[in-house]
Amino acid sequence: SAGKGEDDVLEVVRKGYNLNGKVLRPAQVVVGRKQD
Repeated sequence: SAGKGEDDVLEVVRKGYNLNGKVLRPAQVVVGRKQD
């Protein structure tokens, strides 16, 4: 992933939702990892 750092969110797969300060559904995301 050129130009992206380690642990950067690359893509949001499913949006998360909050209601009254509580998490109803956490977001699902694709996270970039540094290759060895």
